[in-house]
Amino acid sequence: MKSKLYIQNESKKIIIFFAGWGVDTNPFHKEILSSKKNILFIYDYTGIEISPELKEILSDDYYTEISVIAWSMGVMVANTLLQGHKLKNAIAINGTLEPISDKYGIYERIFDLTINSFNDETAINFAKRMCLSDYNKYKENFPERINLKEELLSLKQYAQNKNKSEKNIFTNVIISENDKIIPPKHQLDFWKTKGIIPKILKDSPHFCFYTHKLNWFIELS
Repeated sequence: MKSKLYIQNESKKIIIFFAGWGVDTNPFHKEILSSKKNILFIYDYTGIEISPELKEILSDDYYTEISVIAWSMGVMVANTLLQGHKLKNAIAINGTLEPISDKYGIYERIFDLTINSFNDETAINFAKRMCLSDYNKYKENFPERINLKEELLSLKQYAQNKNKSEKNIFTNVIISENDKIIPPKHQLDFWKTKGIIPKILKDSPHFCFYTHKLNWFIELS
């Protein structure tokens, strides 16, 4: 797991952003800088464990207000790693705590097929389904990643071995109406089991950070 810390003011508030599979800071960098907020950006779930930066933030009394935004596969990872920590707010975007599931996530057959047939073209096709009509914008800031198949394998193993009885940390949930990665119905069905009614983003794909800018989510946190 990798992370990048953006310290942009002297506030004792920080936002921890858990990204999804296959990305790095490239698609988000400009908006993070323009937000002027202190943000820890977490990505690359090849080997999922608390990074030194995250460990320091969670164990240090300096930050009196920690907010969380988690997207896609990052929702599952954030929920596990942040168990027992005091958070001001936690927002889940287009993800569930069981993201590889025939009931609550990506169909297991599709996830396994993606792993078994993975190549460079697979990654591009995934990005196109993730972004839909926003793909050309995304392509301008395409992630520079090389270990994508290993990350898929790591996420599958993590999902299989995680503690299903862990508590839900999320207080707000957002679902894109046109999510072609994790079926919106699966997401709605999952969050119903947690007693949460999600906010629906109309005409928005799985990668929803062009139809609704990252700064919009940051202001919600």
